[in-house]
Amino acid sequence: TFRHDKFADYQAGRKPMPEELRPQMAMLREVLGEIYRALRGGCAGEDSVSAAAGLDVGFSMPQRIFALEVFAELGLIRFERGSALPVRGKKTDLQRSPLYRAVRALQERGTAYGCE
Repeated sequence: TFRHDKFADYQAGRKPMPEELRPQMAMLREVLGEIYRALRGGCAGEDSVSAAAGLDVGFSMPQRIFALEVFAELGLIRFERGSALPVRGKKTDLQRSPLYRAVRALQERGTAYGCE
């Protein structure tokens, strides 16, 4: 990221991502796809946190919030009148999401934000 370019010691003291998280990162695309399919009918929520709380899927709250944030960044969902609604007919690539790219970069470097 630009921080690594600008500050040579950025995250220099950060511990590597715990090994038990690596398989979870590999499933990232599948998790996003499954959560997006669950959103097709829309769900109640003013923002990603409240919408994630209302999603009845078998994923953790952080996974649901992450997915909703990525979808919002990509224009795949919109928050309107207290609901998270899918945008019909919108196609995009996950790589266009800065949030998704940042998480993938952390995975490749073997670090994860907040995993210490």
